[in-house]
Amino acid sequence: MSSTRATGIALAFVTALISGVAIFVNGHAVRHFGDATVYTTAKNAVAGVLLLALAAPLLGGPRSEVPTIRKHRLGLAAIAVIGGSVPFVLFFEGLARAEATQAAFIQKTLIVWVALLAVPLLTSAWAGRTSPRSRCSSPGRRGSSATRARSPSDPARR
Repeated sequence: MSSTRATGIALAFVTALISGVAIFVNGHAVRHFGDATVYTTAKNAVAGVLLLALAAPLLGGPRSEVPTIRKHRLGLAAIAVIGGSVPFVLFFEGLARAEATQAAFIQKTLIVWVALLAVPLLTSAWAGRTSPRSRCSSPGRRGSSATRARSPSDPARR
């Protein structure tokens, strides 16, 4: 096994260990705190301030990557709310109501749940529509008159 692969596997195990401990600790903390939404917001606010403090020296240079266009800032805010805040609040609300082991199992198998739900949800959304793949020719017909671009002087075009 290569050293890169071994390092990757070791990092994956360390990540799983840290995540498992964090879910266990947060399960107890959210029950002790009372309101899961307030707990999640406070915890993420502290983490955000720490990350900004660490990133501030990197963002102060002449080629700063901080978005200056209002549209980009609104997009980042939407991503933060939809992709960060809402899932965290939902997870911690569930963690407050379930055991940490149950919540960890559901969270760690999230990709399986997404795959299982994607089939019926996306199939119904695409019902009646033809996919781009069905509109294309088969791979064996490449270069045929059905897929080849025709010039104005091509006799098959007339």
